[in-house]
Amino acid sequence: SAIRHPCLIMGQCPSNFEGRNTWALANVISGSPIVFEPFVMGARHAAEYRNWYWAHKRREVSDRGIHLSSVEQYYPTKSDMISDRPASDSGGNFGRLARAGVMEGYIAKLFEEKLAGIRLSAWQQFFSIFTENVSSDEIDSALERIAKNAAASVSDVKTASELAEKFREIAALIDGAYLRDKK
Repeated sequence: SAIRHPCLIMGQCPSNFEGRNTWALANVISGSPIVFEPFVMGARHAAEYRNWYWAHKRREVSDRGIHLSSVEQYYPTKSDMISDRPASDSGGNFGRLARAGVMEGYIAKLFEEKLAGIRLSAWQQFFSIFTENVSSDEIDSALERIAKNAAASVSDVKTASELAEKFREIAALIDGAYLRDKK
């Protein structure tokens, strides 16, 4: 999902840039799409960084070699092999810039953005609780952890108490829905 890990969709960028757009729905689970500031990086820089990461920094033990493209003309034909290729890439991860860490600053900044008045990082933390086979007790304890963390980050005691109460209300609603679904 766009919040769990930014959903990266190719942007309409000039051919010499690598671009990614991240989006979400205005009301979190419904509403109009909102597009956040895109990740943009020069294509040459992206390719060189990808190659450096593949050859020197990644944790895999497979062959780190890279077969560089031999095409040198400015306007290659569609049949020219213009992309660099790894010597070994069983997982198909060679071109994934996000795995190389180049997007970490962008993602950190993105998670500070707000959606419906709440930081994306908080939405991500909240939605990550609800997996397919999660039990009611696991949901309760996860919500309790979030409530404690949120309350600890608020200096006003009254606000912290209200926040914790809201999380308890959410847990009660979820418990009720969970029990109804189990019947």
